[in-house]
Amino acid sequence: MKSLVSGEGGSTLDEIQNALPGNIVSRILRYWRGLSGDLIPAKEDFDPVEVGADLSHIFLVEQLSDGDYLFRVSGTFIVNGAGFDATMHRMSKCEKMLGKEEIKQIYDQTLALETVRLDFLRIPWRDRDWSPVVRLLLPLRDSSGTARFLIGASEPWSP
Repeated sequence: MKSLVSGEGGSTLDEIQNALPGNIVSRILRYWRGLSGDLIPAKEDFDPVEVGADLSHIFLVEQLSDGDYLFRVSGTFIVNGAGFDATMHRMSKCEKMLGKEEIKQIYDQTLALETVRLDFLRIPWRDRDWSPVVRLLLPLRDSSGTARFLIGASEPWSP
């Protein structure tokens, strides 16, 4: 797995933007950056209508007070690929979700450090053993200013 992470000692948002291999995740990052420049936007600023057809490639998770995550939205591309819909389910209760501990650590780190993360990885996919995808994680702030939400976006890519 190759990853680019924004922040001190990491990649710039422009470097991450330029590394994006696909159109969908690139548009979503441009939209996110347009909400508040290179600052982390508020969840209320994120309007799914503005994302349009790319919404099927997005998921939205909320970090709960007990440290678990609640999947608020799971787009159809993600649901079809994973073979299950995690919408309105806690990560800890998603029995079919593989690699939950590693994913939780990535989400925790992304929110704690308030970074943008881009991963090139192979994940289990419903109709094949593994599929190469690019995954983008973008933090959003709650009404108190705390980074507590993540927009995730993914699409296939060719390594």
